[in-house]
Amino acid sequence: MRSGLFLAVVVVLSACPTTSTPDGGAPSDGKTLTLSGRVCTTAPDFGSFTTRVFVLLDQRALMCRINPPGASADLSGFCPALTGFSPTRNEVLTQFFQQLAPRNVSVALIPYSARFDEVWPSRFNGEFTAQPDSTLTAQLSQLHLSLGDELSDLQGALEFVAGAIESDAQRLTFTTVDQVSRTKFVVIIVSAGPPAPRCNSNDTRPKYADDLDPSGEWPDSHPICNDPAAQQRLPFLRPGQSRNQDATLLAPVFAMREALGRLRIGDLRVHTVQLTDVEALVACGAPCAQLLGRKLRSGVDVPVSEVPEFSRVEGRAILERIAEVGGGSYVEQLPPSFSLDHIDTATLFVPNAKRSFFVKPRHAVLESTGWVLDSDGDGVSDEKETAAGTSVLKPDTDDDGFTDSFELARVEQGFDPLLVDTRGCPMMLPFCNAP
Repeated sequence: MRSGLFLAVVVVLSACPTTSTPDGGAPSDGKTLTLSGRVCTTAPDFGSFTTRVFVLLDQRALMCRINPPGASADLSGFCPALTGFSPTRNEVLTQFFQQLAPRNVSVALIPYSARFDEVWPSRFNGEFTAQPDSTLTAQLSQLHLSLGDELSDLQGALEFVAGAIESDAQRLTFTTVDQVSRTKFVVIIVSAGPPAPRCNSNDTRPKYADDLDPSGEWPDSHPICNDPAAQQRLPFLRPGQSRNQDATLLAPVFAMREALGRLRIGDLRVHTVQLTDVEALVACGAPCAQLLGRKLRSGVDVPVSEVPEFSRVEGRAILERIAEVGGGSYVEQLPPSFSLDHIDTATLFVPNAKRSFFVKPRHAVLESTGWVLDSDGDGVSDEKETAAGTSVLKPDTDDDGFTDSFELARVEQGFDPLLVDTRGCPMMLPFCNAP
């Protein structure tokens, strides 16, 4: 017969080798032996653990009413002339990037409206992100002075980021493959509401999504959706095609999450924030309602006074879904309370720590008379298996998903190690479908 001991092992991860030795000599009870020692590892390189943060900032003109001040060259006179201070979003993002600067975190800022021409860093040189510096701070301080019009092409911004993450991860795979699994990607969307325009390829649907049922396809929200000259304003829009619908917005998010497993990226999260001020938009009246686009409820145009709340609900529905698919979080905030403190941008680096684990014999079981042979390691000695008629080489003699030790211990409940029991039976086995 074979015999064995239960081993309680305490391991301390370290870069310095030390011989493992028993603590206190031979085991006093004849059953357990405690060892302590060190497992030799390579000293961790903190520099190889990086976080790459992409911030997508909504630059539509409505931002100057939701979170003033601001200026739009395309909508002269829409934003009130306020000087001497900057909007909350600028200040929060500036502080956010400054906090990341001394850490092993690189960032990208993607302001988006109809286009996203003011991406930072402007020159990638193979890298889509860079360490935050004074040029980023300077760009943020002026960003509210170059707002766009009513268009806010979130789909284009998401497709840009999905492509950037794919390229970045692929580059790491071909250069420093071990770094990919140590890299964390964080995408943060700061939005003023639902994307614009919402375009639908089918203008004759019997029912569209609305604020009462914000799931499904949304109707065209802007005449640009079917305008042959649309590309002059929105480069990626194809007249008559769907744009900024739920499915087309989620597609790049699904692509990011798929790359997480396919390229073995360490971690990837997509977080969304909706900045909203319904009261300010209601006070703005028809000009803001027009910029929010046409809103239909059961096929009927929504009154101007209800458009801001409708848009808030519409924006929440898609931004929540994006965060859900992206494994991140969604928050809705008034501009004075805007914060990114809830978003984890720490690297995946974790210092070595003390760990404990237990080892038990694979082919022996402890009985009252001492250690006896258990050839199949199912917890029942060969002697008892022979007496019960079960196999000494198969942990589950009848292949019903319950081990011999489990069934022998529960004979009073109707279990039998020699008869198939369909309770908890793996459904891929043919007998699972038997009566």
